Amino acid sequence: MSTKNRILDAALVSFASHGYEGTTLAQIANEVGIQKPSLYNHFKSKNELFLILAETIMDDLVEEIKKKCY
Repeated sequence: MSTKNRILDAALVSFASHGYEGTTLAQIANEVGIQKPSLYNHFKSKNELFLILAETIMDDLVEEIKKKCY
């Protein structure tokens, strides 16, 4: 699994458990086993990371709804 995908997985768990405000990039980096500045090689900010996750989740949800409706 790529570092970017490991970051996304760790961020999803952290945001789900602690919310946006309760999650820090340092926590996510620690969970992945990288330094916080390394996160910026993959994402511009915590906000961007959160929005990418939200968009991915919404896309998955829309696909599931489409499967059930068609």
